[in-house]
Amino acid sequence: MYADGLASAFLVQASTFTNRGLGSLLWAFAILDHMPGPALLRPMEEVIVQRSGDMEMPHVAQILWGFATLGHVPDPAACAALQVRSYL
Repeated sequence: MYADGLASAFLVQASTFTNRGLGSLLWAFAILDHMPGPALLRPMEEVIVQRSGDMEMPHVAQILWGFATLGHVPDPAACAALQVRSYL
């Protein structure tokens, strides 16, 4: 399936994805109603925590929307990073 290819691309090239790319990837999974699973979501959450200070609000909103639409609750560190960023 196409979504599996997206997940594989992220895992191989996670460090090259922009913040916009992270949000767009989550948006794509949500639109496709495809839950990528923890093998993708955990590394993505790690990248989000590392970059949260550099994210613009549209990217934070898109990431949160993607998680919510998928019914995924990010780990506490990712939640905290996105929450703090939304107040800056």
